[in-house]
Amino acid sequence: MQNGETVDSVTRQLPGLTRAQVYECLAYYEDHLAEVDYLIARQMAEASA
Repeated sequence: MQNGETVDSVTRQLPGLTRAQVYECLAYYEDHLAEVDYLIARQMAEASA
């Protein structure tokens, strides 16, 4: 979503996901924002090392 994706574009790219599942993922992210952002930053740092 941060890169301009929409729920529909995500389900087109990943046809195994339903719109409801994408919304569930977004809700999880909102509920765990700091933890998820930390994990993403850590993965990106490891990938660039």
